[in-house]
This record gives sequence, structure tokens and C-alpha cells, in this order.
Amino acid sequence: TILSIINSPEPPDLILFEEIDKSIHPRCLEQVINFLRSIAYPEKNIKPTQIIATTHNPYVVDLFHQKEEEIILVKKIEGNSNYTRLSDIIEKIFNGEKYEGALGELWFSGQLESLK
Repeated sequence: TILSIINSPEPPDLILFEEIDKSIHPRCLEQVINFLRSIAYPEKNIKPTQIIATTHNPYVVDLFHQKEEEIILVKKIEGNSNYTRLSDIIEKIFNGEKYEGALGELWFSGQLESLK
């Protein structure tokens, strides 16, 4: 389904995926994410497609190492949805230093929850 939508002659301006890793073999996740990234950031003269995907899978999060600004964490506080870039949270946690560990582990550790 993903490939059909993306490879259509006139791809949509926006594609939404609920739990993007569902029904995708774990070894294929990186290929899918890279392919989606190629249509979100296409070569010159090609209209980009905005992609919004949800996941609870730390392995998907790991695929965004060195691209932390592409991940937005959402937390509901008092009935309102608050959005924070992962890169901003990492900058606060590590005082501007680069984080070299696995993003999924950082997310799974709970450290990100306290700063959103």
C-alpha cells in the first residue's frame, strides 16, 4: 500500500501513517524510512510530500540518528497536545553536546518524558 501511494503519478501533498512499522518486516524498516525520506526531501524541481508517521517502536526511532530534528514527540498535558522536537530535548539533556547513543534507548529510558 505504501509503495502504491508513493509511486502514483501524482503523489499527494501529505501522507499520514498510523504506526508505520505495522506489517513491515523489521529488516525492511530502514529501506522504507529512507524511501519516504527521499520523497519528503526530493531532488530539485520535484514537489515534496510531507509525511507524518506515528510509532511506538524504538527501532524506528533509531533510524533517525543524526536526523533528530525530524522527530516530533507529542505529549498530552491537561487536555492539550504539546509538540517538541527530539533534537531540542536532546540539546537540553546533554547541554548542547551531541548524543551518540541509540535514540530508541534514550526514548525507552524515560529521560525524554521529563523534559517535554
